[in-house]
Amino acid sequence: MKGCGYSTTPEIQKLIAKIGRTEDAKFSSDGRYLAIVEYLDNKIHLFEIDITGSSNSQVVNLINATTIRSVHLNLPHGFTFLGDGYFLVANRGGDVTLFKLPIKCFEQDEVVLMPVSIIKGGRFYGKISSPGSIDCYQVSENRYRLLVCNNDLHSIVSFEIDISDRIRIKNKGVLIKRGLNLPDGISISQNKKWIAVSNHNTGTVLIYRLSLFLNRYTAPSAELTDIAYPHGLRFSTEGQMIFVADAGSQYLHIFECNDNNWNKNHKPRQSVKLVENVIFAKGRVNPQEGGIKGVDIANQNKLLVTTAHHHVLDFYAISTLLAIPVNIKEQVIVKEKMQYYRKLIKTIAPAPEI
Repeated sequence: MKGCGYSTTPEIQKLIAKIGRTEDAKFSSDGRYLAIVEYLDNKIHLFEIDITGSSNSQVVNLINATTIRSVHLNLPHGFTFLGDGYFLVANRGGDVTLFKLPIKCFEQDEVVLMPVSIIKGGRFYGKISSPGSIDCYQVSENRYRLLVCNNDLHSIVSFEIDISDRIRIKNKGVLIKRGLNLPDGISISQNKKWIAVSNHNTGTVLIYRLSLFLNRYTAPSAELTDIAYPHGLRFSTEGQMIFVADAGSQYLHIFECNDNNWNKNHKPRQSVKLVENVIFAKGRVNPQEGGIKGVDIANQNKLLVTTAHHHVLDFYAISTLLAIPVNIKEQVIVKEKMQYYRKLIKTIAPAPEI
């Protein structure tokens, strides 16, 4: 499926064309900025954006861009903005790093930063090991709760961050453990009721109710299935839908909960093919790669952004995605393709065509 595209300058287009393997993508809370993580080259690409148009016709303009480097970026994988002036990066080859957003960052093509804090966790209380993805939400003024996915330890650790007069970070320990098997993506619903986690090794997404009683022994409330290798994911604004990037297939999976109460098992509402055959084949360095990695939502639930290897950046009008007719026969074939991709271990073969 073709996206709605974007307009930009020749210089920014050249920058995008040079970006290699991408991972997370994230809009700032006000929708003014978009960050894309470049994994192997240890870079964060920051864009100033303007979004206009109707629900069915989104117009995206990339106004400015800069590249952020740091000696403390070590295989960056996850990203999230923290308020208006900070951002956090989860480094697969290191720790979680907190940076202050430069006030005039777009005056330079490249900015070199040092973190204002490095989050390592505690060895016995809430250790960080190969952090993959992160998400946060505001608890009160200048105070946030950060959730960090530990790929190697199969757990999610919680931190409390205060950015009022000085940076204070408190380790709150392991929040989620039960059911996790390589958590590769995380999303917190805007109403702060649900946490969705991509479970890479099982090909599922687990959803946990966010409450005072949530702890490492809490079982997931719901499980989303029929995915090859789930990666980035985002709740819709109202929390009734979840958009799941599938790193191991050509599809974006959309799940829906009609009563806004995520429980039991859910199959995709629809699976939309967003990565074309040629692009997918280029990214198939192993059976778990080639598809979409990062996904996020902006403009009051109207715009979806995706990143993929060899298909760095694309935008889609969400109303257009949801308006695609759901073909039951096609969805059955897609499910069979997901099972096919999950079985691929050492050999890479073309998937059956629809």
